[in-house]
Amino acid sequence: MTAKEPLPMKPFRIASAFALLCAHTSFAASLDHVSPESEGLSSAKLANMMKYLQTPGTNVDSVIVARNGQIVLEAYAAPNRSDIVHQVNSATKSVVSALLGIAIGEGKIKLNNTVADILPQYADLPNANILTVEKLASMSTGVEWKSEYFGSALNDWNKVRQADDWIKAYLSYPINPDKVGQFTYNSAESDLLGALISAATGMPLADYAELKLFKPLAIQNTRWVQNKDGQYGGGRGLYILPHDMLKFGELFRQQGKWQGQQIIPQQWITYSTQPRVATVGKFSNIPAYGAQWWVGKGWYAALGWGGQTIAVFPKENITMVMTAKNSLSEMDAIGLDQLHQRFLQSDSSAASDPAATQQLAAQISQFEKGVAASTLHSPLEKTLHNKSIRFNDFWLSKLKFSLDKEQMTIEFRPKDTPQFTEKIPTGFAGEWKYSTFQYPINDEWRKSAPDSLVASRMQWLDKTTLLIESFPPEEFVHYSLKLKFKGQKVFVEDSPWGTVAEGILE
Repeated sequence: MTAKEPLPMKPFRIASAFALLCAHTSFAASLDHVSPESEGLSSAKLANMMKYLQTPGTNVDSVIVARNGQIVLEAYAAPNRSDIVHQVNSATKSVVSALLGIAIGEGKIKLNNTVADILPQYADLPNANILTVEKLASMSTGVEWKSEYFGSALNDWNKVRQADDWIKAYLSYPINPDKVGQFTYNSAESDLLGALISAATGMPLADYAELKLFKPLAIQNTRWVQNKDGQYGGGRGLYILPHDMLKFGELFRQQGKWQGQQIIPQQWITYSTQPRVATVGKFSNIPAYGAQWWVGKGWYAALGWGGQTIAVFPKENITMVMTAKNSLSEMDAIGLDQLHQRFLQSDSSAASDPAATQQLAAQISQFEKGVAASTLHSPLEKTLHNKSIRFNDFWLSKLKFSLDKEQMTIEFRPKDTPQFTEKIPTGFAGEWKYSTFQYPINDEWRKSAPDSLVASRMQWLDKTTLLIESFPPEEFVHYSLKLKFKGQKVFVEDSPWGTVAEGILE
């Protein structure tokens, strides 16, 4: 399937300092854009925060800060945009927490329910009669579990999710009595919570979320990936707009109430965001875990792999959202303690400072432009038309170029799926081209969304070195290929995996 018509790119918001801070006023009646000082925050500190968030390696691609329900800062690094949903990975767990609280409030599920109470078909498995909703929510079941990097063979969820009946497979893992009540990070338990909510409410998890959570908040643009058995993943899989991530955080900051309507019981907001268990080991840089929420010093947060963040600072009445594309786990992502202490302290005496306002506007503008690109051209550029590179021992088997009216189209063929070929338009000299991209249909992660948005560009670093970047704004990854042309030979100098490969231009 070829790329569809590119989506138009919204212009950068660079008209004025005030415009930078006050764009998107149609977001929601209760979430308007105002100056930081009007809400007791410092433009100078926020400017320094924006500079900090552009530190190499952070790869933050959007940030929104609201205080007292008013947005004081919003920015998107190109090619990200406010109208593009973003995968939030394990921040999905906190959405499941909200749905659990709603279901409890409706009397459809109880914290002391066991798995067997709700899914009686598993009652013959001992663990189904032991594991409770309460222990699953706080990840303190005592189940022996390895939660290494998701792609690792040591990750038990990678094993369980391949089973024909993943719930049965999970319930077969041993429970260590000495660890019951202690924290063990386990995404399968979040998935099981999702399955329990679905069974207790008689609705697919995504449908229940739409009815009870998304619709009341006027959240309309979401996508939720399904597991192998058709269940919606409770541990990850939700795609949502950064604006709507902010709404969700604000809902919790406002004790479950939205525009006068109690969406989530207030008791659940308190219960789920307070420390329920202390974290241990590699997770201990965040002190505690609630009920599918991380709990820090003066904040609680929904965190997802790669830097996806919905953080609430109750004392300051601040909600902060970030999406990112880094290689860091939830626990190693940008430190919320540091952001809180250095940049987000309120100051009721904060006065308007035109110089600081301009400083913040400049940092936002720089952030939104993204990583600068080379404007060089190469004599090789036009010679690449209808040429292909065939690779040996690389994840790509073929890369083909087509030049048409200053736009290059790349056709590529992965090594592992030779029957799959995709064409993507790319821009030159820093210009991003948007298109939709179809992943292999047998990829489980793409079942519910075979087409994904991708932004691509090419730039010459010198006369013989071409950098190709493919950036799926919805995802938390960023692919790049640096190609060095030496006659008919082409060398891949680096890639996201540090691979070095060689190809032939033909």
